[in-house]
Amino acid sequence: MLFWFSGTGNSRHVAALIARYTQDTTQNIATAMQQKKFEYTLKSGEALGIVCPTYFWGVPAIVDQFLSELSLTCSERPYTYAVFTCGGSSLNAVSLVRKHFPVDYFESVTMPDNFIIKYDMPDPADIKTCLRQADVALNRVYGIINRRETPKHNSASLFGIVATKSAYPGYDKLRHTSAFHVNDACIGCGLCAEICPDLAISLSDGKPFWTAPMCSLCLACVHRCPASAIQFGSKTAKRRRYMHPDLAAVPAKG
Repeated sequence: MLFWFSGTGNSRHVAALIARYTQDTTQNIATAMQQKKFEYTLKSGEALGIVCPTYFWGVPAIVDQFLSELSLTCSERPYTYAVFTCGGSSLNAVSLVRKHFPVDYFESVTMPDNFIIKYDMPDPADIKTCLRQADVALNRVYGIINRRETPKHNSASLFGIVATKSAYPGYDKLRHTSAFHVNDACIGCGLCAEICPDLAISLSDGKPFWTAPMCSLCLACVHRCPASAIQFGSKTAKRRRYMHPDLAAVPAKG
């Protein structure tokens, strides 16, 4: 069983590829949270996988909450892995998963960094190159999972441990929804409310407003708004939006 979470499609893409090559089943964490579906049964020999982005060198709040609720029935301890998508390195994000269960193998996959609260998106050509290289890098990941390998170096570096411990508290400080706002470009399509994994957006007279004080800060609403009307703070208005190419071919909730 492979559990995944994605805001802009990177981790969704990685999870789909891993599931295809390992012949595993998948579960969208956002859907499981909304349906309060926390109990799962693993077959003998079935692996347990987590695929998600890294935020502040940790995991999204919704992922941490889901893992804290997750209840597994299995005849033996499953081989467990975590694959993190990130703009550079996941550092010690695995420690947030290991709070809940052991992790035999973890890996970082570099994909386009879309945290436009702080940075603009790379050039389109660089994004295509990054995505192509990520797919190539995953070939190694499939093999390790299929062979149920546990690499000798299966922990973060001292720098990674210190960096995650230092940076991750800043995540909670930033994910207050009061910084979100919508401008006059809004077309009232309601997509933002439809795709919000935290169900934190509602519509009033066709315009979005945030109903929860905090969210997971996945930025799906910002990136996937067809009119680029949703902003976070004062700097995102001038920055390019991003979604993984796969999302253009699926329904809005994909």
